[in-house]
Amino acid sequence: MNVIALDTRRRMLWGRAVQGTGLVLMVFLILLAACAEEGAYPEPPRRGDDLFVEASLIQKDIPVFFTYATDRGPASFFILRNDDGVFAFHDACETCYPQEKGYGFADGYLICKACNQQFSTRSVIQGVGGCYPIRINGRETEEGYLVPIAELEKQAART
Repeated sequence: MNVIALDTRRRMLWGRAVQGTGLVLMVFLILLAACAEEGAYPEPPRRGDDLFVEASLIQKDIPVFFTYATDRGPASFFILRNDDGVFAFHDACETCYPQEKGYGFADGYLICKACNQQFSTRSVIQGVGGCYPIRINGRETEEGYLVPIAELEKQAART
């Protein structure tokens, strides 16, 4: 083989090696992201014994998820505004809580990531059955919504 043919073959093999390495790295990063901790959402600012969620973040019929870092681990929750008012819920239910998967949201429905039960954001307040989100006794203010840290710590202690 002449020198030019060897050089061309070497470049071709090197290019394939780089592409293969890039593919392996991309798959690794995707798997790493998929294995990231469930329920890691932004943490709202603290106001005394409460967490504060600005009113501008709370849209009608769209849950906004947050996570608070307690001493026992993360406690995720969401805020939801619907026709009945503004409410806070743990990102968990009584039935599926031990699996610590929480809820997803699509097309106006909360979806339990453990059992795939679906709940309309308009009817979730009634809370019938075991898979409905656990309500948090927060309170609405003119500026936003306050979530008691003590309730989040109590829920985190269950794990």
